[in-house]
Amino acid sequence: MDMSESVTFAVFADLHVDIMHDSIARVQAVIGAAKQKGAQFLVHLGDLTYPEEEFMRERFGKTQSDMDPIAFRCTRNEEKREVMRLLRECGLPVWHTLGNHECDAGTKEMAEAYFGMSAPFYSFDCGGFHFVVLDANFMQEDGRILDYENTNYQHHPRAVMPVLPQEQIRWLEEDVIRSGKPTVVFSHQSLTDTQLGIRNHEEFQAALDRLNAHEKRVLLCANGHAHIDGVRRHGGVYFWDVNSISNIWIGMRYACVRYSEAIDRDYPYLKGTAPYRDPLYAIVTLTPERAVIEGTRSEFAGPSPYDLGFPLSGSEYPSTAEIQSRTLVF
Repeated sequence: MDMSESVTFAVFADLHVDIMHDSIARVQAVIGAAKQKGAQFLVHLGDLTYPEEEFMRERFGKTQSDMDPIAFRCTRNEEKREVMRLLRECGLPVWHTLGNHECDAGTKEMAEAYFGMSAPFYSFDCGGFHFVVLDANFMQEDGRILDYENTNYQHHPRAVMPVLPQEQIRWLEEDVIRSGKPTVVFSHQSLTDTQLGIRNHEEFQAALDRLNAHEKRVLLCANGHAHIDGVRRHGGVYFWDVNSISNIWIGMRYACVRYSEAIDRDYPYLKGTAPYRDPLYAIVTLTPERAVIEGTRSEFAGPSPYDLGFPLSGSEYPSTAEIQSRTLVF
């Protein structure tokens, strides 16, 4: 491996400051690992947090009382500020991906302002590689494409979701061709045929097939959202589900006390998860020939989902407290 051609980055997904009691420590861990491994940037794949209340009130005149009751309401304002400070001051470029829960307290524009994003989808270069961040937080209903906002995606049972709009698919093709560099695509939801992936994955795959028809342009797509670890390959492109840094959501049907009654009182949604005792993240080293993924392994804090009767069919891949280390050969 010619390391002079390599790019190294750190990736994590689905922190959920709105749920977890130890979000700050988990972010500190991934930042520390990124620096130790010489990462050139850090990317999160969505569901980090929705904006803190003071920001929402001062910038947009909204408060938590305006939120949909079905959303993960929390008062983690100080923790949110500290997480954002850690990322802002970590000394590395940090690239943000919008997740569905970033849209729970307001609009995408509010989340973009909070993260300092210039657009919900965009691209950037690092070394000899091109990176694209997409936004699949849309639903289709009665022929209309609607943005996720204010937890509306929880109230449209007839809608098809999530979907990646044609506008973004066309933009992706033009952007990748214009770049001329091998490309990695980041998104919150899976872009292939998984249970929780985009519903128009065939259209997206057709775009990848066109891009890769004569040369390998798009090498890897990485996503969060499902809180699982797994890789599949379609049309020569790898699709990597990046496990949550924090937990898998199993629902209140399987609720149990994980840490203590006191913690559960302060963090009421925690009991609906199977949290990982240690933070999960990955360090990825790219060369033109391969992606070397250095993952992390932990264990469940308390019973595993399956100990509680969570169905094996409840997720695309088995629920595990790890991100496997693996090498993907392009």
